[in-house]
Amino acid sequence: MNYNKAILTPNVIEFSRLVKSVQCDNDILSLSQKMGVGIIQKGKKDLICNGETVIECRVRNSPRRCGGQGDLTSGAIGLFYSWALNSIKLGESVEDRIPEAILIAGFAGCSITRHCNQAAFIKHKRSMVANDMIQEIGQVFDNLFPDTYELLEDDDDESNKSSFNNNNNNQSKI
Repeated sequence: MNYNKAILTPNVIEFSRLVKSVQCDNDILSLSQKMGVGIIQKGKKDLICNGETVIECRVRNSPRRCGGQGDLTSGAIGLFYSWALNSIKLGESVEDRIPEAILIAGFAGCSITRHCNQAAFIKHKRSMVANDMIQEIGQVFDNLFPDTYELLEDDDDESNKSSFNNNNNNQSKI
């Protein structure tokens, strides 16, 4: 494959099929290097590899992993990957930032998905579905990144400030 901008997100079974198909050692670093792509292996702990480094996301998850959760993870990773690559300063090379962006996006995407999973499980228990997780994205994002709205505030417009502050004061922490 050898497309270093790509990120694959296999679960445990899909991972073992990939290892078998490319005939490499049964570890994420070997598979990532052999395929020339970033890999996020989803499981009890999510493993994130950029072909050079492996990190783990051990954010607490609920005992229920529902259908569609991997789609949410992939979407979140794509969003954070885009943000990481678009944060490159003038004069920096995109190619130089790809390995770091894969790790950042992988950890952020896995983390927010796990937090959404936990929040939805608290409310819905075993009847939780992916749609319940989607409903938690806004609140979880606000809890994980509480200062985001400060960047949007206009110092001269007091009505916006109080609106943002009132909305954030009623948040429960996960």
